[in-house]
This record gives sequence, C-alpha cells and structure tokens, in this order.
Amino acid sequence: MTAARRYHRAHRHLDVLQTYEDATGYPLGRWLATQRTRPITSPTSVPLPSPLPLPSRVRGWRVRRVCRW
Repeated sequence: MTAARRYHRAHRHLDVLQTYEDATGYPLGRWLATQRTRPITSPTSVPLPSPLPLPSRVRGWRVRRVCRW
C-alpha cells in the first residue's frame, strides 16, 4: 500500500504495468493486478446499517413518483 501511495504521489495515477517494480524492488504491478482481480468480500461479523425510512413529505414538498413503468 505504501508503494502504491508513493507511485500515485509521483505519477498521479495507478495505471501500472504488471511487470513494474518500484525503487525498493517491490512488485507493485503484480500487487495491483492481484488487488484488481481479487473478489470483493465483506466481513460477516460486521452488521450492515438498516436503510433509513423514506419520509412521505420532505420540507413541505410532496414526494412523487417520477417514472411510470
């Protein structure tokens, strides 16, 4: 993560070739490619917040249905 921050600070992007290694020899290109292809998972122990209820009126305006599908 530190190598990616350094690269981004210097180049303003993270479009790194897969074969790129930084000055310390860290394979930043391979690490970024792995991060991009790794499936995103969320921990099951952390409860997700419940959605807020939608009010029928917001500051005096009526909430109307815009799309009629």
